[in-house]
Amino acid sequence: MRRERKKIFCLLSITIGLLLYPIAANADTYAFNVTTPASEYSYSVKKTNSEQKFYVRGVSFSKSGKLYCRSESCANRNVYGQTAISAENPVSSGEYVNYAAPNGLYRLSFYSSVSGLQVVGYYTP
Repeated sequence: MRRERKKIFCLLSITIGLLLYPIAANADTYAFNVTTPASEYSYSVKKTNSEQKFYVRGVSFSKSGKLYCRSESCANRNVYGQTAISAENPVSSGEYVNYAAPNGLYRLSFYSSVSGLQVVGYYTP
């Protein structure tokens, strides 16, 4: 009986740990919808991790062309990173120049040489 309780407790602990792991590891992701020409900033969003990369994922592209993305700290314009996505390569990451502090506000700006390119996607600062 005691051995069965230990087994159940051990399995329950492992299950709870596996269920909670993704919650601790994930950063906040924000949706965007942009149509070029656009160099406007997205709204400010909080960076909740200390990773020195940001991620952009496009899920819908209205036509061919690259969307250039720049993630920038709202407090310090010297903290930024750049990358590009397209229908052919919809997922990309960029490394920050200088230290990107967690819990700060960041924004994403967009530009493209293709006029009328509409992209719906997600951004993780």
